[in-house]
Amino acid sequence: MGFIYLEIINFVKSEAEVEDELDKVFFMLKNMSTLRTLPRIMNSAVFQRFFQLASYAKLTKEERTMYDIRSKT
Repeated sequence: MGFIYLEIINFVKSEAEVEDELDKVFFMLKNMSTLRTLPRIMNSAVFQRFFQLASYAKLTKEERTMYDIRSKT
């Protein structure tokens, strides 16, 4: 058994250079803090859900409360 270490800072591909699912994961992890919308290359349900969860996590406590109330109706 071995270990693989990932240094996200060393992932330098642009959105246009992303080739496979692993690249998509690395791209998403590296750029999540700056993404305003989900890139079109990440149109699968997994990435959509990941983006939704990350967007929710960025909300303030008050914004989360308002979001939760709106979601229940």
